[in-house]
Amino acid sequence: MKNLIAISLFALAFVSCSGSYVGTPVAKGVLGAGPSSPACVPVSDNDTRAKGITEVSFSGIEGTITGTDISVTLPPCSSVTALTPSITYIGQSIIPAVGAAQDFTHPVMYTVTLPDCSTKVYTVTVAVVTYHLRDQTPSGGWIFYINPNCAVDGWTYLETAPSNLASASGQTQIPWYNGSNTTVGTTSSNIGMGKANTLAIIANQGAGTYAASACDNLVVGSFSDWFLPSRYELGQIFDNLMLTNGGNNNLYGLGNLPGVYWSSTEFFSGNAYSWYLLAGANSNPANTIDHIDPKSAPRLVRCIRTIYNSL
Repeated sequence: MKNLIAISLFALAFVSCSGSYVGTPVAKGVLGAGPSSPACVPVSDNDTRAKGITEVSFSGIEGTITGTDISVTLPPCSSVTALTPSITYIGQSIIPAVGAAQDFTHPVMYTVTLPDCSTKVYTVTVAVVTYHLRDQTPSGGWIFYINPNCAVDGWTYLETAPSNLASASGQTQIPWYNGSNTTVGTTSSNIGMGKANTLAIIANQGAGTYAASACDNLVVGSFSDWFLPSRYELGQIFDNLMLTNGGNNNLYGLGNLPGVYWSSTEFFSGNAYSWYLLAGANSNPANTIDHIDPKSAPRLVRCIRTIYNSL
């Protein structure tokens, strides 16, 4: 589940002060400001200039303001140690100054001096979208890999689809190829390469009903960017989901064992890599086998997708 740091913004105090404010005063009453504070501007209770902070955003991501509570949620892998928020406020001054970078590891307090010289203190808290292994996501799938190089690669998580590809009659087993044993030649075993593999296979095989195409065409709710996992991505599914499911084969929609799953990694023109899950695979890694199968063989398919560093 997302770990979102709670945000509370609250008014701490209202005190008289001096300062400068350019605007048209409106009737409220005399504040009793002497020569040292000539610019304190009386305002009516419904004057919008008395609001203080009216907008906060980080790189175009708007914060939510509810009364004096302001919250903002940033994408996965965001660093919060030196953020420069864009702040719009109505008042004479704000501390810390607008344009100054702040460390939002913990809530940051902003003090606004209002037109009438009273002050409001706001607490701004920044949360980052965060998942853990085996967390269920909005798509209904599960996180099975967390990228340690997210800042460089531009993505943080890999998640499975909620279940294996299936039809009304049960789990669907389909071939790797579209009837032609041609060589794709550019697929990789590496984590992070499943999407590129899938697109390369489709470019080589064309339209049809086969593993890569079926994932590319999959739509789950509002999510349509699925692909066939690479050889090592598929291995991560079994390492981080299957081997931790406590013997419940259907806990993460992996279906009953034994089973054989296609990867998007080609071996050569007539074969591709698959993973065999034998009985007991959920408790014994020795019962998961990295295998090579004919592309024509019908196998199970579990599509995955990438969660990028954006909202």
